Amino acid sequence: MSKSVATKALISTLVAAGVFVVGTQVANADTINIASGDTVSAYAAKYNVSIDDIVKANKLADANLIIAGHTIEIPGATSDATSEVASSAVADTTVASSAVASSAVADSTVASTDTTSAAPADSSSDQQTPAPATPGSTHVSYDSAGNAYAWGQCTWYVKNVASWAGNHWGNGNQWGASAAAEGFTVNSTPAAGTIVSFAGGQSVGGWTADASYGHVAYVQSYNAANNTIIISQGGLGFGSPAGPNYQTISAAGLTYIHQ
Repeated sequence: MSKSVATKALISTLVAAGVFVVGTQVANADTINIASGDTVSAYAAKYNVSIDDIVKANKLADANLIIAGHTIEIPGATSDATSEVASSAVADTTVASSAVASSAVADSTVASTDTTSAAPADSSSDQQTPAPATPGSTHVSYDSAGNAYAWGQCTWYVKNVASWAGNHWGNGNQWGASAAAEGFTVNSTPAAGTIVSFAGGQSVGGWTADASYGHVAYVQSYNAANNTIIISQGGLGFGSPAGPNYQTISAAGLTYIHQ
C-alpha cells in the first residue's frame, strides 16, 4: 500500500469513528427526575445555569418547592468539551490526528420548601428577643441577599434571623448538607448563634419534625450544665407562623450550622 493510500485510509477511519478537533462548549436542555436532597443553587452552580432561568423554564411559583420523583427541565446547561490526540503510524508515514469527546450535561436544579408539623405552644419562660448573627463573623452564603423562602415556613423565619444563611438551601432537613457544600462548619456541637437542623421525623422537644421536610430553628442560647438549648422558630404549626416561637430542648443528636 502506498503512503498516500495508507494516510487516507487512517483519516477515513478516524472520521468514521467521530474523531474531530474541536474546542467549544455544548449547550443543551434536559429533563431529569428530581431526587431527594437536590437543591436549586447546587445544580445551578454545577451546570452553569442561573436559578432564575430554571424557575422560568419550569414556571415554578416557589424556587424552594419541588417534589422528589417529579421531573424538571434545565435550560441551556453547558459542559466544556475536552480533546485528546490520537496518533498512528502506517508503514513509514506517521499520521497525527486529534480526537475530542464532547458531551452536554443537563440536570435538574431543585429546591423545595418545608412544612412544620403540629408544634406545641410557646413556653413563656423561654421568651426573649432573637439573638443576632454571630458578631464579627465574615462567613456569609454567596446567595444570602433577601429572603426567598415562603412566609410562614421555618426556613423563612431562620433566614430572617440569620441573614448569612443561603436562600436556596432547600428543606429544613437539607440545610446542613447545603451549608457544608458552601464551606460552613457543620457538626454536632451546640452554640448560641448557630442554626440547628432536624432530620425528618426527628424529635423537636415535645413534637416531631415533618417526616419529609424536617425542621430548622435558630439557637438562642446553650446551657452546657444540662446540655440544653433554647431555640426560636417559625412555622405554620405554631401560634405565630412568622415567629419567634421558643422552646427549650435537649442539645444532643442535632446538626448545627456555624457561621
